[in-house]
Amino acid sequence: MKIEALITAIAVCVSSAAYASDECTSELVDVKLEQAKEAIQIIGQNDPDLMFAVVSEFQENITVAQASAEMAPLCETYDAVIAAVEG
Repeated sequence: MKIEALITAIAVCVSSAAYASDECTSELVDVKLEQAKEAIQIIGQNDPDLMFAVVSEFQENITVAQASAEMAPLCETYDAVIAAVEG
């Protein structure tokens, strides 16, 4: 699935980040990445149009988050994807 490949590629970029805060660590980012993958798959099964909207927003947000020197924006970006499952 192209979406999974995209998220995996993003994970490689994220895992190379050298910065971490007390609240959002690289380990937490890894956990949230897996949760976001699952969320996108669930959304895709239930509403493909919503999945494309969520992924599009995710791509925009992850670019900004990766430019940050902190990990918190990455956690927030993944949290937004995870929350999209709940509607």
